[in-house]
Amino acid sequence: MAVQMLLSTCVTDLVVSLSMFEQAYIAQMQTRSGFDQEEWRRDADRQRRREAELEAEQGVSWGQPDYFERYQALSEQARRDALREKWAEQGAPEAYRRRVIFIHARSFVTTLALLQRSLISLCDYSFEPAVAAKLEQARDDFADALPGLKHVRDSAEHGEDRVRGQAFGKKIATQPVSNPLVHAPQGGVMIIDALNNQHFGGTVADGTYAEVEIADATTEIARAAVQAAYDALPWRSGHRQFEPSQ
Repeated sequence: MAVQMLLSTCVTDLVVSLSMFEQAYIAQMQTRSGFDQEEWRRDADRQRRREAELEAEQGVSWGQPDYFERYQALSEQARRDALREKWAEQGAPEAYRRRVIFIHARSFVTTLALLQRSLISLCDYSFEPAVAAKLEQARDDFADALPGLKHVRDSAEHGEDRVRGQAFGKKIATQPVSNPLVHAPQGGVMIIDALNNQHFGGTVADGTYAEVEIADATTEIARAAVQAAYDALPWRSGHRQFEPSQ
């Protein structure tokens, strides 16, 4: 049976996603905000230096009949070259770096949803009643501990519908929401792909706001569910990897 192997892989992937999320979260918190005059001056100097190099290479000089047309194209090339040089030295631009934390948060939530579907699938197998009851308990405990998971995952995967304020082809009636991220006591706000500190969420199909915590506590919920499923399964020996007997 491959399902139990998938359960183990999900827990491993959760740990990896959480670790990468936390690294990106810390890096983002340490990033200075606001206008940096010194950095702006360095960027301008880098572009002017590249412009001078291109002028020499291409033979562009003041007084030529087509100087302004050639200089405009040259200046744009210098701007792009200066950006590439900066990225090579300092990494991707801030707009890109800000998205890293969201990518890892989505990965975490997607893996949790895959684990939930795997637990549901495991319960579809024909086990003796005592085993089936324990597997169903593991499945239900996981769902009860993360009630917003399925809805958050669905909204994340169907962003093209949420940006239009729709779910299942129908208009979403947004409900009141108030948290450190958004205060809309009268509703009317569609929240998409949001991070409220270490909670990833947004407006879900019924118009309410739901979120999942990207944290050790959530990973522990997943680990406990997988362990409960493993404890319930009837195992057999005789193989390099133990397998359920059914």
